[in-house]
Amino acid sequence: SSNDRYCSNLDSCAIAEVETRKFPTKPWPTRRRLRVRLTRKELESLGALESALVVTDCATVRAAMCGRYTLTNVAPNLLASMFGLPELEIPQLSPRFNAAPTQSMPVVRIVAPGAPRSMALLRWGLVPSWAESIDIGNKMINARSETVAEKPAYRSSFKSKRCIVPADGFFEWKKLPGGKKQPYWMHRQDSGLVGIAGLWSRWKGVGPEGQIVELDTFTMLTTTPHPIVAPIHDRMPVILSPDDFATWLDPKENRPEVLLPLIHHRNGEYLVTTPVAPRVNNPYNEGPANIQAANV
Repeated sequence: SSNDRYCSNLDSCAIAEVETRKFPTKPWPTRRRLRVRLTRKELESLGALESALVVTDCATVRAAMCGRYTLTNVAPNLLASMFGLPELEIPQLSPRFNAAPTQSMPVVRIVAPGAPRSMALLRWGLVPSWAESIDIGNKMINARSETVAEKPAYRSSFKSKRCIVPADGFFEWKKLPGGKKQPYWMHRQDSGLVGIAGLWSRWKGVGPEGQIVELDTFTMLTTTPHPIVAPIHDRMPVILSPDDFATWLDPKENRPEVLLPLIHHRNGEYLVTTPVAPRVNNPYNEGPANIQAANV
């Protein structure tokens, strides 16, 4: 499109839904909501620091963040053992080979001081309690661990609404000569589970018929990559050590000097990187074929 002249490289741009009046100097004929390419500077001004490609309705997100992951090991006994939950309280889950933003995925959390640890399905893409619309969640799928304690969108959740996102792998895209990107599946060599550090929030709004609507959402924390991941991408999810699960989940613990060291340690020495077919680029493609090794 004519907008491409402003930015042709998705490593430094994004497609996001914005109101064009925020950038009146761009020669768009009307002031309406549309999908446009934004420069990194413009993207930061909107607060979408982690977004590199955002498409609403089962968002396709990749490039500057963790925008897809897998949870294929959904046996209740495995999840209960890994995350310290009663097996009978694990919800019935289907294996997921391409979890994408705006979809509902399980997280582990403690909803209030004194409450038990529990697992629930939350929408991926954090919507702060003060947001006017849930649309903001489409570009808040990740939070940078380096700034999460200060950013207005995340600092409240960082203090008391932390969660763990169960996963057994995540996808990152490596840039190749010529501009193409090769997807890789990062996973444990033993195919075991990991716990990704996350935040959650509860949003309340008014539904189409005037009813009060509550929506619980989450985001993943990202960090600089472990050396195993670094040749493929410059960010990766924060993988918590199991010994730190209790501290991270405790809603009464809000001291940055205690919490920040948990997410600044780059776990991942047990990860392996597997090149996979580009079918994973489409969030509607599910199934084991997404994680089968591809020839590259």
